[in-house]
Parts: sequence; structure tokens; C-alpha cells
Amino acid sequence: MPISRKDAMIALAPSGIVQMPGEREAGFRFFSELTRDLPCYRLSLGTEPREIAGTIADFVLRGAA
Repeated sequence: MPISRKDAMIALAPSGIVQMPGEREAGFRFFSELTRDLPCYRLSLGTEPREIAGTIADFVLRGAA
């Protein structure tokens, strides 16, 4: 399902900022630009790795239509 840029930022920031090298401000700027330039979605995934991989592959191949 589509989500707002704000919700995407909230979802990405905690783990993304910790994993990115460099200063925190640059990380927030990166995620801000990323969520501005790309459509943002929330995927509801199960607990089975094969199902998750298939769901993501289908989503990407369909072009998030």
C-alpha cells in the first residue's frame, strides 16, 4: 500500500542512520532525498522467507502498479 513520505522517513531512519557511515545529518538528507524521488510503499510480509522473496519480486516486476 502507498505511504506518505513522512511515514517512509520514519520507517527508514532508525536502522538506516545507524548503518550509514558519516554524520547523522548527511544520512537524514540522503533519506529525505530518497523518499522525495521514489514512490513509497508499505509491504505486509509473512514469516516464510520464500513467500517474502516472491512477494517482493512480484512487486518489483509489476512496477508497483
